[in-house]
Amino acid sequence: MSIRKIKKTNSFQVRYRDHQGVQRAKTFTLKKDAEKFERETKLAMERGTYTDPSKGKSLLKDIYDEWFRTKEGLTPKSKHFYESLWRVHIAPTFGESPIKTITAHAINEWAIKKATGATATTSTGRIEKAQELLATLLDYCVDLNLLPKNVARKANGKVNKLKVSSTDKKRPSTGLTPSELMKLANASGHFRPLILVMGLCGLRWGEAIALRPIDIDPAKGTILVARSISEVGGGFTIQDTKTHKARIIVIPEMLRDELVVLSMTKGPEELLFSRNGKYLSNSMFHQYVYKPAIKQSGIPNVNLHDLRHTTASIAIANGANVLVLARMLGHSTPTMTLNIYGHMFKEDLESVAKSINDSVLQAIVD
Repeated sequence: MSIRKIKKTNSFQVRYRDHQGVQRAKTFTLKKDAEKFERETKLAMERGTYTDPSKGKSLLKDIYDEWFRTKEGLTPKSKHFYESLWRVHIAPTFGESPIKTITAHAINEWAIKKATGATATTSTGRIEKAQELLATLLDYCVDLNLLPKNVARKANGKVNKLKVSSTDKKRPSTGLTPSELMKLANASGHFRPLILVMGLCGLRWGEAIALRPIDIDPAKGTILVARSISEVGGGFTIQDTKTHKARIIVIPEMLRDELVVLSMTKGPEELLFSRNGKYLSNSMFHQYVYKPAIKQSGIPNVNLHDLRHTTASIAIANGANVLVLARMLGHSTPTMTLNIYGHMFKEDLESVAKSINDSVLQAIVD
């Protein structure tokens, strides 16, 4: 690697061979800029982070297409999710950009505009998901040696996400009280058992509507949760549960007979909850069953997923520990359960502290 002065143009040229032995040259007006480039290039080669400058001309839209083709194993719902994030949020701003021109500042400005612009309608959560996808695409570029580093990540490797104000933070998950759950179930007509399965057993929507009579064990009073139904663009596909693991749920006694009787009215492989034998559409269920039931019962306007939080709330209030709750809800780890429902264990911690205190005081007395 060397620097030579070009007298004809009064400029300075850095000549070097890249990691593949290709002779390259770059010209600068100022000698100090040439020296800086020489130092940085030499250091990048020593560290193994050198990239061919011409490769950074690839457009992000082409990178996305190539990356997406590697994701054949994703579920239809996940593919639709990524396609939506790309089409709606990332492509309009960065799709036509050469990857080397995308900067941390540009990403931050884009996220702020999404959250606070005059036409901002996107939730912070969805903006963060879009930032994560953008970071993943730039990771892909780094892996292919198209970029020397990922500008969407901090020095610690975490995605540089938009900071959420205190008023925009996601509210703690609490769900309904037992009384509110029963009012909602009783207002849901023949879908009462579906509401109770979600509110007392903690099944996800896709898991609940995938249940069949064969999944109900009358003798043991259990439900086998082994599959889920995914709805994408009006179509339905049967797939594994979110964690790709089956689990067995013990049915609360008050619901057991109701589920067993319902299962006996259908064939073993038929859907336990359906619309004339067909898959239940989430949007249709919301419009024609759930929202009217919310209004009729007079309970807080919670979303359908809050029924799962109701299960957690009731279970914790009745002494369930985090391991049991994680198994019941089908979480991959107890840590995930604590991240979502840790605030509900506060009273548990207080009662434990009181028990420790009382035990020590009793020992002192004895």
